[in-house]
Amino acid sequence: MSLEAIVYVSTASWKPNQGELESLLASARARNLEYAVTGALIYHEATFIQYFEGPPLGMDVVYGHIRHSTLHHGIIELLRQPVAERAFPNWTMGFTVSTDSPLLELATEKFLATLRNLPPDRSGSDGRELVLEFWRNFRKGR
Repeated sequence: MSLEAIVYVSTASWKPNQGELESLLASARARNLEYAVTGALIYHEATFIQYFEGPPLGMDVVYGHIRHSTLHHGIIELLRQPVAERAFPNWTMGFTVSTDSPLLELATEKFLATLRNLPPDRSGSDGRELVLEFWRNFRKGR
């Protein structure tokens, strides 16, 4: 099966509250599962950065939804390329944000635990490194 990966950044249209972020996470995970898309989403101070990967047809559907979402604007596509294998094969949507929400904190903890145990990247994509670099810089600024 052929796979592709996309990385983009965008600006939140407003400061989403915990309920809105939880809803975003739940709907993204359901949609990604339906279309065999995996990836990671980071939210920090009104900025989203997302890496997602999957079969081209599923990616078209998911990215179409992302582009038409009112939750954010100013989407800048940083990378779009074919990949040999998934960088995040077990995540319908990894997520991290600084929050007091138990659901979002659990997603963040899973994100951190997975980062500590990531195998070497053999996916052929620079996207995973873009997301990880953003995360490293985000953590330094906290």
